[in-house]
Amino acid sequence: MVREIRVYVEGGAEGRGPRTEYRRGFHEFLREVVAEARKRGVRFKIIACGPRDDAYESFVTAQSANPDALNLLLVDSEGPVVSPPWEYLKQRDGWDD
Repeated sequence: MVREIRVYVEGGAEGRGPRTEYRRGFHEFLREVVAEARKRGVRFKIIACGPRDDAYESFVTAQSANPDALNLLLVDSEGPVVSPPWEYLKQRDGWDD
């Protein structure tokens, strides 16, 4: 069973204050999901990563650094997604799943 959910999010301005506000906004947006996770004893963490590639790199690192967590990546699509998400990201950004 998953004990931790970590969401790596593109965005959030540089500096501690703006990223804190960004995380708070996402916690509010996902408050029902966060509440349900916590009710089940699952830790829920939003990580504001700044630029798109930084979010991806943080997510990739998390896969090995936090293998027992459910690590999620949330980035802007930058356009219509007409193929499966990882295929789209591989074609658009050169990212590999």
